[in-house]
Amino acid sequence: MRGAFLFVALIAAIEGRAACRCPTLATSSHVLVTTPAHGREGFVACGYEDSRRRNVVRASEFQVFRCERPEVLLALSATHSAILEPAAGALRVTEIAHWPFGSHWKWVEVPVAEWLIDSRFVSGQVPQPRLSKPRATQSEVREFLRQYRAWLANPKGDYANGEETVGRLFAAAMTDDPEAGRLWRSMQSDAGLDGAAAEDYATAQYDYTIGRKSPTK
Repeated sequence: MRGAFLFVALIAAIEGRAACRCPTLATSSHVLVTTPAHGREGFVACGYEDSRRRNVVRASEFQVFRCERPEVLLALSATHSAILEPAAGALRVTEIAHWPFGSHWKWVEVPVAEWLIDSRFVSGQVPQPRLSKPRATQSEVREFLRQYRAWLANPKGDYANGEETVGRLFAAAMTDDPEAGRLWRSMQSDAGLDGAAAEDYATAQYDYTIGRKSPTK
């Protein structure tokens, strides 16, 4: 009987150590994920939960801390969602975005960058780039660029689909097409973007900065 009691106490102590709480200064007290690191200390992610499937959580606007410490290791805004999952005692955070990177300009979710938060992780650490190459074909890119140049040349053109145009030009540039890359870099000044289209352009620039290893030539 005494042995059974000690076993239960040991399990409770282990679970208590792994499932740490959000610090008082966290912007949200909602625990998204906790995970141990090398059996000694763990990590906790606190923020807004979008969905959950077992121990894999989709979240937005969250912070990651070491258990029992108030310093923020990683903080992501609500610009994108991210997938958080335990990974061999560490915490993997993959930021995801929505761009027309699928076949025939289909809008799909794509990974942007990945952080592996372990005992060696420090605040401000650069993530691993994860932005993949879009699936648009060369002929589709050429045809879109033709339409885009015509769009720029017509001051009375239809700008209602500015967000779609931003997305496609970003995808075209990410295929490493030289002309698409040049037009992408000058899009803000060429097209005079404002409103939602300007916000999408800024988001795409952020995604490119952390999601690709080298600039488009």
